[in-house]
Amino acid sequence: MENTASCSLSIEKRYDHLKSFSNNIGGLVLELKDLIKVHEILIYKEKLKTSEKDRIKKQQDDLLVLKQELEIIKKENVKMDEQLKYYKRIDGSINSQINNVSENIQKVKLNINMEQKKKMEMTKNINEIKNKYSKTLKQKQLVSEKSSHLVKNTIGKTELSKEVNKEKCKDISKETRYKNTNQIFNAPKAEDNNIKKNNEAAQMSKETRI
Repeated sequence: MENTASCSLSIEKRYDHLKSFSNNIGGLVLELKDLIKVHEILIYKEKLKTSEKDRIKKQQDDLLVLKQELEIIKKENVKMDEQLKYYKRIDGSINSQINNVSENIQKVKLNINMEQKKKMEMTKNINEIKNKYSKTLKQKQLVSEKSSHLVKNTIGKTELSKEVNKEKCKDISKETRYKNTNQIFNAPKAEDNNIKKNNEAAQMSKETRI
């Protein structure tokens, strides 16, 4: 009986010991689980930190790239502004040249119109001079024809008078011949004087008409 009681006591002690050990193991398991969770949390935090660093670094790299692109764009804008100024200067120069050319064209047109007017006036004056000259020439021709006609008539009359006087002189005396001869020689002089007077009158009439 005593052995049986002692065995049961030892079994109970072992059971209690196993139970306490089991409880301790359960507590350790729970602690291990908690430690694992804490470790996972720490790992996650570290990952977050790493990813945040990577993200920040990536953002910094992107920002640097953007800054470089912005500098390139600024340089391109400066070049474009310079080109725009250059083209504006060229455009201004072209417009100025166009204005100068148009002004020169207007001046040339005015000069051409003035030259045409002068030419027309000169042509008119020349035609007037031609008409006056033609009239004067016709008047001269008429006067010349009249003068030549008068001269021919006068010469014919003079020659006829000379022949008649010669015939008469054959039958008259020397004194009468001398007188008749004087008359014969004086008659052409009178005719010549008449011709001169007629020519002078025609010349004065011509000058008056001119």
